[in-house]
Amino acid sequence: MKYNDAGQFYPAWGTCLGFERLAYFTASDPDNILDKYGVHHESIPIEFKGETKDSKMFCQLEESFVSEF
Repeated sequence: MKYNDAGQFYPAWGTCLGFERLAYFTASDPDNILDKYGVHHESIPIEFKGETKDSKMFCQLEESFVSEF
């Protein structure tokens, strides 16, 4: 946050629980940042909105693997 406040871009990545932690650490009111859901062990398919080869996260996946989603 110090880098960002000083005008220097500093990328941070959080997936799943990591995203929750980033939200918690940067929130002005950490007690009210996340909604509660009663879902456990639920797999939801990924619905790509564009070409995976154009994304930074999925660009190296083989096409046969992407079609499984």
